[in-house]
Amino acid sequence: MKQNKRTSLKDLQILDGHWGIFRNTELVPEVRWDPFRIVIDDGDVKIGHHSYISLLRADRPDEYFITDNQSLFYHLEEQDDSFCRLITGKLPSIIVARDLVLVNDPFCTEPAFEMLSDTTVFTSINLYTSMTRILLSEQNSNHIHKRTSQGIPLLHIFSKHYHTMEEVPTEEMVLYLKNIILSINESRKVLSAKYDTTTVFHFYNIGPNAGSSIPHLHSQTLLYSDKGYGWKNYSFFRSFEKNQHLNGRNSYCIGCEYIKGSNNDFLGQKLHISERTIWEDDNWIVFTAYAPERDGHIRLLPKRHVSSLWELNSSEITSLAKALKHANQVLSQFIHRFGGKLHILSDRNILFRQKHFGYSSPIHMLIDIIPVQQVGGAEILDDHRLSHILPEETAKLMKSKIHRDFPHSLDL
Repeated sequence: MKQNKRTSLKDLQILDGHWGIFRNTELVPEVRWDPFRIVIDDGDVKIGHHSYISLLRADRPDEYFITDNQSLFYHLEEQDDSFCRLITGKLPSIIVARDLVLVNDPFCTEPAFEMLSDTTVFTSINLYTSMTRILLSEQNSNHIHKRTSQGIPLLHIFSKHYHTMEEVPTEEMVLYLKNIILSINESRKVLSAKYDTTTVFHFYNIGPNAGSSIPHLHSQTLLYSDKGYGWKNYSFFRSFEKNQHLNGRNSYCIGCEYIKGSNNDFLGQKLHISERTIWEDDNWIVFTAYAPERDGHIRLLPKRHVSSLWELNSSEITSLAKALKHANQVLSQFIHRFGGKLHILSDRNILFRQKHFGYSSPIHMLIDIIPVQQVGGAEILDDHRLSHILPEETAKLMKSKIHRDFPHSLDL
């Protein structure tokens, strides 16, 4: 791996938990599975609700502020947020990759002050992670691994300060996605030397109400060794597995059926695919979700059957950069016009639904963009949603009315 010129912090006394490095076994994050909501599946895989309890997670900085009227705004000194200070070498970091060049092993324990101003995108180890990456007390390793899983928390950052995905030039987004894939593959490689399976979560938290604490556009990837899945994540895998042999067919895939334009699913539901489609090209289709988790929920689907981000080819990555920008633009404009009535905020999460390393699944990768919206008790009680607008109508508004009112805003 290429090593950059830097000021080393090899002798720095790293605080427990920083960059996922631990000495004190009492501070190591603990994973707890709810015994009222869990089953043990084939291969001793745990399926159900679980919580990661990190005693140090609350110490991370919160760089949003609240005015007297309780409206949330970005930090006044937005160009001096933690990521900007990291980029200018004012804060230490552990860089995994920058502009498609690998820098450090994902298990590196030597943070350094890096000058990243001439870098477009980079991936670092998350300083305030809730995961155990390195356990320095090897004699306690067996005890720790019974309490929690080992993982690598990646943080993917644009060197320029952007608030939203719409602001990012397409060519930077392409480089960003490729750098993410490079970092994931390198991290998976080092984890696979120890574990048969690696769970991979990739997501964006955009805005304070969506879980972000720093107003500088970024995404995260969590790779960890624990052999288990939450119900929602597992439902995607199981759905594709159980339904692949429907109607005597050996390769049924609801994702591929969408791409073909099939108008009905295996439940007999009319899908209204054409009415819900917002944008498409040769590689991707963007549409409003048929059964939205929040009003304004947008879904992205690759036209080729691929199961994960790292399986995409160069053309598909370029198209994905455009699709992400377009989808976020129309969602922002939809919220600008109708968010008040529907109680939707501009904050959002972007969730990559994909298979994990070492797990065999016929899942068709998809990406969900879900805005923050007020929900009620019944919706928390069970996995369902009370929606106020038909997804077909949402797509119609996104395509027609917003295009008419903002004719030049969707230029890529």
